[in-house]
Amino acid sequence: MHRKLTFPSLAFQCGLLACTLAIYHFVLRFFMAEFGLRLGAVSAKLVPLYAYWRPHVKGWLLVPLVVLAAYFVVLRRTRVATSLTDRGAVAFFLVAFVAITTSVAMLDDGPQSIVAPLLRTDLEYFGGIDRVHSVREFLRDYPRQASTMPMHAQVHPPGAILFVWAACKLFGGGPWAAAGAIIAFSSISVWLVYRWAERLGGPGVARRAAALFVLTPSVVLFTATSMDGPFAVFLIATMWLFWEALNSRPFLFGSLAGLAGATAALMTYSVAVAMLFCGVAACVSWFVLADRRRSTLVAATAACAAFVCCHVLLWAATGFDPIEMFRAAVANDSRIMNGAHHDSPSRYFHLAVGNFVVFFIAAGLACTVVWWPTVLDSIFMRPRCANHRSPTTDHRSPITHHLRLFSITAVLTLLIAAAVPVYVLEVERVWMFLVPLVLIPVARLLFEHEWCDGKPRATLAVAALLAAQTLATEVLLTTYW
Repeated sequence: MHRKLTFPSLAFQCGLLACTLAIYHFVLRFFMAEFGLRLGAVSAKLVPLYAYWRPHVKGWLLVPLVVLAAYFVVLRRTRVATSLTDRGAVAFFLVAFVAITTSVAMLDDGPQSIVAPLLRTDLEYFGGIDRVHSVREFLRDYPRQASTMPMHAQVHPPGAILFVWAACKLFGGGPWAAAGAIIAFSSISVWLVYRWAERLGGPGVARRAAALFVLTPSVVLFTATSMDGPFAVFLIATMWLFWEALNSRPFLFGSLAGLAGATAALMTYSVAVAMLFCGVAACVSWFVLADRRRSTLVAATAACAAFVCCHVLLWAATGFDPIEMFRAAVANDSRIMNGAHHDSPSRYFHLAVGNFVVFFIAAGLACTVVWWPTVLDSIFMRPRCANHRSPTTDHRSPITHHLRLFSITAVLTLLIAAAVPVYVLEVERVWMFLVPLVLIPVARLLFEHEWCDGKPRATLAVAALLAAQTLATEVLLTTYW
């Protein structure tokens, strides 16, 4: 037996989850108002989200509505892109990703909304591009100059400013060139998610994972207007390549994972979470797949060696000191977030729980209500379909085994990442790269469900609820990006 995944049942479960989250919000709001609890830069008005309540309906809402309507028409007619070739499916989801993210970003004030966040030069990376005269000198001097950079650049490595600077140089300068580069480069994450899901569950799972990824609230709301989209490309690539290394050609893929991780480390310190995923995956593989311990050791060694070598070569070529940079970023973060970090047991607890909650809100309520029972069924190998057996329901198949290990790794990574005293909320944007850890198991369940029923209704129901949450968030809230 398997539970029905219909739009009414999923909508009801999402409603119950939303009510629970509303109660959680008022509890946090009470603590902040009555006991002076501070949680990073998050206001009590909509805690734990980094947003403000601002309902606004404008004529630009018509644009994303038309784009989403066209997207769902194609999904229905192609049976979630299953009637398309592999290349055709990837191309469709890439185009959909760009169209949906840009149209939703324009909902507030039209095309100007896409570049508006970049124009906050005292806060955003775009405000630091005039400081780049020589790439070598910029990298060498950045740790000492970081405290004078725009606020977000003060707590990040220099790669983000260099990315925006390069985009302006290549595409004619100005915020539009930077915004276009951010959106276009971020679309690579669609291909990465598709390929990762395909390796884990086959083309049916890949198409469903991509179909949901381009509608996920965190992905849509922040890709077009923040650098977390490009960050996600390098971070997802690091995790995917290392996962590949654990299953085939460990030295090659391990080295590529280390290279991707080193590039990510030049962009954001969230690479630590991507490395956490790799470490957890290696440990799970080591203890569960005893016959592959040599491959696991080779993959981990190759990844670490490539990561370190890249930093050594960069230091030798430019004088950039990653250790000095990290210390400067930590000092700047302590100064900026003074009194709102993990400096008491109470605040630590609230931040750890809040990080976990916020991530799943941003990953989509519909995906959340499907993911948890899916993960439990995967771990305990409980069959879902009584009438037929899909390639992912037979607990003896290699696909099911790899999906089970992936689910265990995903759960442990998210729990540890939320508990580590580093993030002070805002993870709805920062943890965008962890969304595949939720979407791929969800896509697996949807594929199994539709293997039995023969129709893509479950996928369309989840997709519709994700789209509704994304639009409602953009219409009702202000999220800065």
